[in-house]
Amino acid sequence: MTASDIFLIVSTMIIGGLCGAWLYQTAFVPEYVENQEIAEIKDEQARQLTVFAEQYGGCNMIGSCPSFSLKANREYRYERDGELFQGKLPRELFKDLKRTLGEEKLKNYTTSVPEQQRNCTFYADGIDYSYDISIQDTAYAIDTCDTQFSNQTALGEALLSIWSYMADPT
Repeated sequence: MTASDIFLIVSTMIIGGLCGAWLYQTAFVPEYVENQEIAEIKDEQARQLTVFAEQYGGCNMIGSCPSFSLKANREYRYERDGELFQGKLPRELFKDLKRTLGEEKLKNYTTSVPEQQRNCTFYADGIDYSYDISIQDTAYAIDTCDTQFSNQTALGEALLSIWSYMADPT
């Protein structure tokens, strides 16, 4: 290999790198990175479904109870003992949750239970769960103590599996 061959290979690499950088700056960045329409679509998608969940009961004795918030893009924020954990929920868990969310079921779950008929586990140092679920512009407040919602339902089991994942995301 002669010096002119090495020069040709090196100069080709440099020209290729410069052309790639120019193409990135002129085509990709304006179209995708700084595109306001894409940002608006992502924000709208994130507003389609939100879940805020918290535990209460016996865990209050030891300090604080865990809570999490979940968006439609599967991003979550989980707080436990003053520490904040963020990440993306596995696709399978999110599919299970979305499959069990039905407006008619959620309306039934929001029905309040008379106080004398409540079977709350936190009365005996257990843990109850409170959920605020928003789908589009409709909000549903369900609770394992105050409303007709139970952890033995399909939705309750899906949410419990999310709690299990949040406690140990490995």
